[in-house]
Amino acid sequence: MSRCVPLLLLVFTACGPFKYVQKAEQSPLAGQTVLMLDSLLFQNAEVDGLPEDAWIAGQNDTWKAEWPSDQARASKGFAMALKSRLADQGITVTPQANPQGATLLLKPRVVKLETGGWYDTVLSINVRVVDTAKNTTLEEIATKVRVKSNFDKFEDRLDRASLLAAGNVALYVSERAQKQP
Repeated sequence: MSRCVPLLLLVFTACGPFKYVQKAEQSPLAGQTVLMLDSLLFQNAEVDGLPEDAWIAGQNDTWKAEWPSDQARASKGFAMALKSRLADQGITVTPQANPQGATLLLKPRVVKLETGGWYDTVLSINVRVVDTAKNTTLEEIATKVRVKSNFDKFEDRLDRASLLAAGNVALYVSERAQKQP
């Protein structure tokens, strides 16, 4: 039985909602009560196996016209969900233009998006914790979420995926800030 416990812990750790791309020895988020948040960016993302600009160039006029608003909706939903979940932990999330004393910036970006068509939508994002005074990345995480198709419109699935990703990022921030989720 004692051999099963370490294996079980390893499986649980490997299957968490986020993984570290770069982890600081000491948590830069420990004790933080105010964090700045940048917009969720899609530039340089891989979309359905192509660079984002090449992918959108291959879409019909309707998708080309809707893509900026789809991105904006996902970015806004991500920010609102993250703010709400962290507010419950006593952490204020504020825009970079209004730092309210914060020195750390969360910089989320979409790394990969599988739109799914009739299949699931998969969204992978990385979030860097940046010290704005030194303009250096202190930590970076990656998270990947999947939203079942259910034949829903793509923009609705993208929005739900951004909300799920925000939940994973909130969990990361809560853990590293030593707050109880």
